[in-house]
Amino acid sequence: MEEIITREARHTIREKTHGIPCIIVVGFLLLVAVPTEAATLSFTPSSGKYTVGKILSVSVFVSSAAQAMNAASGVISFPHDKLEVKSLSKTGSIFSLWVKEPSFSNSAGTVGFEGILLNPGFTGQSGKIITVNFRVRSAGVAKLVFTPGSVLANDGKGTNILEDLGQALFVLGAVPQSTTPSEASGVPSAPKVASLTHPDPEKWYAHGLVVPNIL
Repeated sequence: MEEIITREARHTIREKTHGIPCIIVVGFLLLVAVPTEAATLSFTPSSGKYTVGKILSVSVFVSSAAQAMNAASGVISFPHDKLEVKSLSKTGSIFSLWVKEPSFSNSAGTVGFEGILLNPGFTGQSGKIITVNFRVRSAGVAKLVFTPGSVLANDGKGTNILEDLGQALFVLGAVPQSTTPSEASGVPSAPKVASLTHPDPEKWYAHGLVVPNIL
């Protein structure tokens, strides 16, 4: 009798646990197949070399490939001793409305923005937000960072789906010294001619010219 009960119990356990491995595998595949709902903010270009006095134009982009977003905001920090903002441009921006108009402070070294989109929002790579036009003030290294930033999903809840904040690093150099053609080619410059008896070439002298000195 006990042996019969044991066989029935084992059979019941096998029936209840038989589908568990399949459920685990299916769940794992679903996790792999579903794309991550993450967004990023980035700079373009993110690196380069520029000389003092030149204009450096950097655009801010948002990417949200898996889920529509309808708002983004951020504060860009930059070294005000190396760069200064000359202007901001909204040309080509994906945003049509601005909660906070793009603005900047050269004394604080910051640029701020906060834009929104109407339905259906934006889905895709590299949606332009703004372009910042800097003038290079001095030589050195200039780093741009977001402090902070956010990208909100178009889900009716305002879920922040920002996953990554990009950075930019620029090498700033001094203006190269100009050289004369003779210095550049290695050809010696023309000799200078001077006269001890006739020092001023603009004046007339009554006595004759003595052989000049060649310097």
